[in-house]
Amino acid sequence: NDARSKADAASNAEMAKMTQGLPLPPGFKLPF
Repeated sequence: NDARSKADAASNAEMAKMTQGLPLPPGFKLPF
């Protein structure tokens, strides 16, 4: 649903900020 996709978009943006400075491949999923 729409709320879920908004939450996913927000968490993806946060993840991008967190992983920006780390040597991780694009699309890498952290195990939590």
